[in-house]
Amino acid sequence: MSEEDTPKELENLKEKLEALEKENERLRNNYLYLAAELDNLRKYMMKEIERAKKAAVEGLLIRLIDVYETIEKAIESCGEHQSPLLEGLKLIGKDVLKILENSGVRRMEVVGKKFDPFIHEAIEHVETDNVEDGVIIEEVMKGYMIDNKVLRPPKVKVAKSKKV
Repeated sequence: MSEEDTPKELENLKEKLEALEKENERLRNNYLYLAAELDNLRKYMMKEIERAKKAAVEGLLIRLIDVYETIEKAIESCGEHQSPLLEGLKLIGKDVLKILENSGVRRMEVVGKKFDPFIHEAIEHVETDNVEDGVIIEEVMKGYMIDNKVLRPPKVKVAKSKKV
């Protein structure tokens, strides 16, 4: 190797080193981008899993509400008749109600309140002069909430002022 080749060779090595540094920087940026994307995907999947769990629990609670109300109707249909079977049914009803309450489910109190189509289901408008227009006058089917979310909207009758 001659002395003239050495500066040229050093220049080539310097260029290769710069190219490798640029490639290294590009690969590092790609790695950081992909790592961030993977982290975002992980967070998204965790949120989706939680959402699916919550939806499944809410679906189960709605079915449990139906079971509770069926038990209530069975107890009501027995009237004053007392029997060990009725007492057992009452105990089951209390247990189901306790499960619902411990899960954060609460019954909506709606009679006398203003009708809100986002949380109530109107099945009838009743003409009356005794109550302000748009006020719930009767609850036909109970409604239930968990946290601030309606699990099952109450079916209600709403006051409507008589037209003259």
